Amino acid sequence: AATSNGVALVHAYPYCFFTPGILLGLSKKVLFPDVQGNAFAIMCYKFMEMGGVYTFMSILLLTSCVASFMSTADSIVLATSNQLTMDFFIGWFHPQATQKQTLYFSKATSLAIILISVSIPLYAEVNFVQLLNLGLGFMGVCFPAACLGMYTNIHSVPVIVGIAVGFIA
Repeated sequence: AATSNGVALVHAYPYCFFTPGILLGLSKKVLFPDVQGNAFAIMCYKFMEMGGVYTFMSILLLTSCVASFMSTADSIVLATSNQLTMDFFIGWFHPQATQKQTLYFSKATSLAIILISVSIPLYAEVNFVQLLNLGLGFMGVCFPAACLGMYTNIHSVPVIVGIAVGFIA
């Protein structure tokens, strides 16, 4: 029964999550065919102009988007900080670290990740496509390491050296 439920969930995924976006795009094309641009932004703007409950709907949609961005960013910062703290700080550099030292390292790592994440788009002379290519390159370098870590008993040093060589190359 669990397998059939899982299969049903996989098959239902596109209908559950893509249908609202498709309907929003179609509604924009039908209601505002002359206006060019992003369907979500245009519909929110037009709802704001209509006033009343439409304004509330528009604000609700926009705040839900901001909440989803914040949730994703928060999860990435926490996961990365935890990984660096547990694997590098406790695993390599300071195995006998106290709980207080571990907490300070984790907070410093989180702050560094946030500062780097905000500084790159603000101060680097790169556009979105270049940042996307950098992220995809990072994934391409780390994917073999993740597979090796999950499916083999390889030591972490050669994997990290491989990631470093991949970045340099």
